[in-house]
Amino acid sequence: MVDMPFKKADPRFPGFNELRRLQKEAAEKAKLGTARRDENGKIISVERVNGVLKVVRLKRFWEFLQKAQQEKKRTVVVYGGGRSGKSYSIRQWILDQAVRHQEVGLRILVVMGTRRSVKNAAWDPMLEMVREYDIPSFKHETNLDIKIGNSEIQFRGLDDPEKVKSQEFNIIWCEEATSLHYPDFLQLKVRLSRPGPIPNQMVLSFNPISSTNWCMEKVVQVAGSDKDVCVMQSTYQDNPFLDQEYIDSLEALKDANYNMWLVYAKGEPGILDKIIYTNWDIVDWLQTPLGIRDRRNDPDSYGYDYGYTHPLSLCSYWEYEGEDYILEMVYKEKMDTEVLMAKMVELGTNMSTELFCPPEQPGVIALLCSRGYNAKPVPSECRNVKDGIDYCKGRKLHIISPSDNYIKEIQGYSYKEKKDGTVLEEPVKFKDDGMDAMRYARASLRGRYQGFKAGSSSKGDNLTIAMEEAICQREAENPMYR
Repeated sequence: MVDMPFKKADPRFPGFNELRRLQKEAAEKAKLGTARRDENGKIISVERVNGVLKVVRLKRFWEFLQKAQQEKKRTVVVYGGGRSGKSYSIRQWILDQAVRHQEVGLRILVVMGTRRSVKNAAWDPMLEMVREYDIPSFKHETNLDIKIGNSEIQFRGLDDPEKVKSQEFNIIWCEEATSLHYPDFLQLKVRLSRPGPIPNQMVLSFNPISSTNWCMEKVVQVAGSDKDVCVMQSTYQDNPFLDQEYIDSLEALKDANYNMWLVYAKGEPGILDKIIYTNWDIVDWLQTPLGIRDRRNDPDSYGYDYGYTHPLSLCSYWEYEGEDYILEMVYKEKMDTEVLMAKMVELGTNMSTELFCPPEQPGVIALLCSRGYNAKPVPSECRNVKDGIDYCKGRKLHIISPSDNYIKEIQGYSYKEKKDGTVLEEPVKFKDDGMDAMRYARASLRGRYQGFKAGSSSKGDNLTIAMEEAICQREAENPMYR
């Protein structure tokens, strides 16, 4: 545990009085801390001891980031396996820097490929950490800015580069840097020129999904000869907060697909082979046919895959002139069905459009139906995974940007492989939530009308009474479903 640095408010800051009030309230909330582990043995990441805020830092990351700053390294790379703690630790470090230097003020940029991805993967977790640590701050949700004293943290997507080009920064964090392009990296380095109390630094974090990506070839591999670059590799073993279920899923990759195990469990750069989908590309919304743009809130179907400890996923699907278009709508962990439905209202989801769901979740389907959604289980003839994949592989797919999580999934979605090299016609069950939702939407709607052969479902094909009653009640009460 370490202390977070809290300094007095700066009277030069326009919100001085409000900031001082918030700081006073934060101090009054101080209470006795708890043990470092709760009754379930889970590490407590934040606690108060005699009114002093204590937070857990992952030692290896923290020491690396501190040393990089002391040695004035201009490019700092933290890469490695899934959920190793790299993003969590960098968020902590950025907040620490913003608070420590709030009197002078730092300008910090957190950047990802799109505004949507930076909001979901960086802005939301940072806000949660600010609240958890009781850090007095102001937020601008429209611009995605956080103000701490005179320090400012901006969150930007490179789909709107003009908001970045005209400014100078002290720290730039490129989260999921492999989704950016090398020219983006070079342009951002030019923006790393704001005078300040600390050495200016560019931080890159990513999973080494490909040994040929520019992050590996042009940054990591030249670290030995470039004195301005320092590199840290991490694995899930660096993160004590992981639950055993996730650890087991990582280790299971060793037998399912060795290359995926190298990338996500060991944090080693690799080439993900045995890829399932290759007939796809990325298009901007304005590049889609007019016949789709006119029906943004009226797709042919929706696909939904339930998740809580792993991401819940929802997508829109359009078919146009024999080709498929998919748009990621929701992709988030720890989202229950009530929160999902509120999000669906916010996104303008069409209640009459068929929403295909996994049959293993009859309660979720019943709840969606009770609220008026045209939710239904994937048809029995479309539930066989192999058949569904084969059907989707035979069609051209366009993924509409921004759909960052779906793009990341499809790049690594691959078949299982035996130790002797035999490739099985079965996908690896890891980072596949978006791919399942996409398959439900595509195969369920189109497969029924194109000679889709019946397959078997390992979970059974019968609807529960609760689901049947909910669907019948919905169709009886609402004429749009008759």
